[in-house]
Amino acid sequence: MFLFQKGLISFDLLGDEINFDTYILLIFFIFTICLLFILRKIYLMNEEGLAKSF
Repeated sequence: MFLFQKGLISFDLLGDEINFDTYILLIFFIFTICLLFILRKIYLMNEEGLAKSF
């Protein structure tokens, strides 16, 4: 907003010009959830492997 007021950029970040599409947000949400499940599975596999080695 500061840069817009100073005239350094031509769009207002808080204005209505930038509008996120619902489908894009849904895709990123699903991607994030899947990534968290994959990371959790990798973590649990590594933890199980460490427990067997002792």
